Amino acid sequence: MDSITDFFSDFQNRRNTMVKNNENKWNDVKASGNQLNTTLVDNVNDLISTIYHNQKIIDHKCAQLKDQTTNSLSLHSQASNDLVKFEKEFLTVTSIVDWARSIEKKLKGIHHYYQKIENSEKD
Repeated sequence: MDSITDFFSDFQNRRNTMVKNNENKWNDVKASGNQLNTTLVDNVNDLISTIYHNQKIIDHKCAQLKDQTTNSLSLHSQASNDLVKFEKEFLTVTSIVDWARSIEKKLKGIHHYYQKIENSEKD
């Protein structure tokens, strides 16, 4: 009977050792899982922080671009208005120049006419 008792005792010891080994392995797996979970959460939090920071930078740059675009459109509008005014003034000046040339041509004609008269009186 001793051999059966020894057999069961040995079996019980091996079973207890296996259960303990399995519990140790399970505890190691849980610890590794917890460590992995903590690492993943930390990485996700770091990524979220980076995304938030980058979004603030993007928002700031967008606001700057919006302001620059508004200023550019304002300058473009002002330049367009100035160009229209310039064109009107240029047409006015061109008309005045044409008018002055016309007067100059008439004066030359009158001057030429008086020179003919003077030359005919000398002859």
